[in-house]
Amino acid sequence: MQVIDRRGTLVAMLHRSATGSLESAWVRIPDGSWLGIEPRATREAPWGWSDRLWHAAEPSGRAWHGTPLTVFEALDWTGIDRIPALGEPARLPRGGGTAVLNLIAALAAEQGARRLAYRGPYPTEQLFLALLEAFRYEPASPDPLAAFMRGGLEWRPAPSERVFVADDLYVQIRERIEKVVWRGVVYYRPDWQGVARHCPRRIVDAPDGVRCALWALALRLEDHLLL
Repeated sequence: MQVIDRRGTLVAMLHRSATGSLESAWVRIPDGSWLGIEPRATREAPWGWSDRLWHAAEPSGRAWHGTPLTVFEALDWTGIDRIPALGEPARLPRGGGTAVLNLIAALAAEQGARRLAYRGPYPTEQLFLALLEAFRYEPASPDPLAAFMRGGLEWRPAPSERVFVADDLYVQIRERIEKVVWRGVVYYRPDWQGVARHCPRRIVDAPDGVRCALWALALRLEDHLLL
């Protein structure tokens, strides 16, 4: 199975066995390189069976190549029922974690999963923000980050459309443009499901399109890109 974006760029590849189980998957990340998922690669993790993540310039067919990065809690890819714990998030290249989460969300949505929970260790703010890019949290909460940290949220799959516009331009869309990576620099919407995301490089709507700009002290200082 191949996933092609609206501009004709290959963004994901999944290889399944004759019985439907996942044998391998690859997802393109914003810098144009790829992360591979090797299902049930090892049992040498605190939670037992784990899927391994690989990083490579190009995806492979059957043989694994590139750099092994880390592992995450093994999933049943034919019936995704949770958000897995990840071993070493810091080893992933920028945009890698959210690309994998988006694949998980897309497959879970196709399978009819209504809500998934994260029950792993370290429910951090970084993970919370990453989940916002591919899921919607439930129930509504006046302090969703605190609710997440105490295990009080579930996550409804809401994957983004990922578009590789050019070699140096990646756009993430979910009803609106939510994230842009241009020349290696990341721009975000300042609001995600009611959560304020404090970032100096923001995406805002304008009469002539969508602008990516540098902000400070609630002021737009410099426009960098118009979409």
